[in-house]
Amino acid sequence: MKKTLLALSLGLTFAAQAQIVQPAPLVSIATHDAFFEKIKALCGKAFAGKIAVDNPAAPGFDGALIMHVRRCTDTELQIPFHVGDNHSRTWIITKTGAGLSLKHDHRNQDGSHDEQTMYGG
Repeated sequence: MKKTLLALSLGLTFAAQAQIVQPAPLVSIATHDAFFEKIKALCGKAFAGKIAVDNPAAPGFDGALIMHVRRCTDTELQIPFHVGDNHSRTWIITKTGAGLSLKHDHRNQDGSHDEQTMYGG
C-alpha cells in the first residue's frame, strides 16, 4: 500500500511539473501583425530620411540617412540603417509570440559587436 501511494504521489508530482514547463502558446496581435507585414512587403527596398527633431544635435548623424529593409523572414526583419558612410546600425524587428521586439544591432568598423548593442527601443 505504501509503495502504491508513493508511486501515485511521484506520478502526480511529475505530471504537475510537466504541465508547468509547457511553453506558452504564441499570441497573434492583429495590429502588430499588420505592422510587421507592411514592413516585410518593403523587403529589398531602401528609403531616404531626414532628422525632423534633434535637440541637441546628435554627433555622428550628419550624413544621408538611409534605411534598407534587407533580410525578411516570417518572424524577423533586419533593417540596416546607414548614416552617410557609417553602416554600423541594424534595426531588428522580431515576432516574439507576445508581440514585437525591436533591437538595435551596433557594430564596430571591424564587424565586432559595439559595447552598446542589442538594446531595445
